[in-house]
Amino acid sequence: MVFPSCLPLLSPTDYLVYKLEAQQSLNKEKKQHEELKKQYNDLQEQHQIQGEDHGKALDEHKDRFDKLQQTKEMEASKLKENVYNLREENRQLRKAHQDIHVQLQDARVSTGN
Repeated sequence: MVFPSCLPLLSPTDYLVYKLEAQQSLNKEKKQHEELKKQYNDLQEQHQIQGEDHGKALDEHKDRFDKLQQTKEMEASKLKENVYNLREENRQLRKAHQDIHVQLQDARVSTGN
C-alpha cells in the first residue's frame, strides 16, 4: 500500500478511515454542488418563463392601450361632428326665426297694424 507523501505516517486503519471520511466529504460536496446547479437551472427556467409572461402582458397592455386610444379618437371625432351639426342647426334656426320675424313685420306693415 502506498501512502501520499503529504500525509503524516498513518496506520493502514487510520488511512482507510481518513480515505473514507475524505470520500464522504467529497460526495457531500458533490451532492451540494449538484443541488445548487439544479436550483440555478430551475431559477434560470423560472426567469425565462417570467420574462416571456412579462412580454405577453406588455403586448396585451399595448394592444389594449391602442384600442382605447382608437376608441377615444373616434369618440372625439363624433363629438366634433355633433358640435358642428348643432352649430349648423342653430344657424339655420336663427335664420328661420329672423325670416319669420321679417315676414311678421311685413304683414303688420301691409295690414296697417
